[in-house]
Amino acid sequence: MQAMKVAVIGGGLGGLTAAALLARGGCEVTLFERSKHLGGRAQTSDVEGFRFNLGPHALYRAGAGLRVLGRLGVKPQGGVPGQAGRYALHSGRLHTLPHGPVTLLTTDVLSLAAKLEVAKLLAGLARIDTEPLGRLSTREWLDTRLAREDSRALVAALFRVATYCADHSALSAQAAVAQLQYAIAANVLYVDGGWSTLVDAVALQAREAGARVELSARVAAVVLQGEGAGARVEG
Repeated sequence: MQAMKVAVIGGGLGGLTAAALLARGGCEVTLFERSKHLGGRAQTSDVEGFRFNLGPHALYRAGAGLRVLGRLGVKPQGGVPGQAGRYALHSGRLHTLPHGPVTLLTTDVLSLAAKLEVAKLLAGLARIDTEPLGRLSTREWLDTRLAREDSRALVAALFRVATYCADHSALSAQAAVAQLQYAIAANVLYVDGGWSTLVDAVALQAREAGARVELSARVAAVVLQGEGAGARVEG
């Protein structure tokens, strides 16, 4: 039986992962990346011995990404950041950012009523079913779950840190709540050597599985061809 031919457009971590899994599944895979390097925003620069990530820097240990990397045999190494020493800037002053029951009770960034409201929300966060939240924005969800403005402000800050998104009117509550669940459940991993090490490892798995990688190959259009489709490539 002839192998199915598959074109993967984009050589970021998502595209590389798709190429590796499809090639392992017996498909004839060609990945097209318009730039001269793989990884998309998952790039790491070396400046005087320090490593700086262009895009994401935290790999959620309870998230789907780490599970998929495990399927590929990629096991990232790194460190888990500590919880102490975090602060919130409010009204021109630094306040302890709560990271557990004790700091939630002792911080002065919240009123007593807000502390009780936030504590109740966080205590039940892991049990929230995120599936029905897909039709709600994060802003709508915050407004329905928290009555106090300072409570909403603190939880909104946690969402910004967990999702890299500040526009809570455009952000799905399903995605935001799930990401915060991951963060609280198992924290994150700061990858040794930066995210470019993940790109290199997944690219190696894709190539070893038989995927062909084309760099400087911009896909100008996807063209329908009978029951399938093809990619028109420039470069």
